[in-house]
Amino acid sequence: SALAKARTAASIGAPSAAIPPEVALQIAAATDGHVTGLGGGLPLRLDGVLLGGIGVGSSSAEQDLAVARAALRAIGAIED
Repeated sequence: SALAKARTAASIGAPSAAIPPEVALQIAAATDGHVTGLGGGLPLRLDGVLLGGIGVGSSSAEQDLAVARAALRAIGAIED
């Protein structure tokens, strides 16, 4: 799920949890699970340029987000 979270955040330029819950299952099914509404994915921006996304999985959404935020801080990226 970490890859799907990163892919989602990179694709939409927003946290993976920004996918509206009422369509998250349909989007996941339509993309064979490549796009998800699960929390834990954040866009990766440096100097205002969207470079990709980071996704963390295997824990609660809150813990996954904490790890993703720490990783962004470690490389000097700023979360929106």
